[in-house]
Amino acid sequence: MFDFLKSESPKFKYSSELPSSFKYAKPQFFALLFTTLLCIASLYFAMKIENGVKYEIGGRGILTLIIAIANFGIVKIITGHIMLIGIICLAIVNRLKSRSETEYLKR
Repeated sequence: MFDFLKSESPKFKYSSELPSSFKYAKPQFFALLFTTLLCIASLYFAMKIENGVKYEIGGRGILTLIIAIANFGIVKIITGHIMLIGIICLAIVNRLKSRSETEYLKR
């Protein structure tokens, strides 16, 4: 289909390029960022809980999720974060290995 369009439209400029690493694996990088921010917030509340501060889980929201994760404790949060980071890094590596050229027709 693309070859047909390329041959039938001589006015268009044809180009092919390899997308940048960030552009190609953007969802995995955002997952890495979100997971890290969630871990930092959970670690903060886990340290507060271990120092004796009491929190009540109520309602629906991101803070409820963070406090629920903080109740697992510091060691389990760090272990879980390391596992998630490993999975995300594998996803990034696999995604970047399968990177292919993208062809464009521009006016």
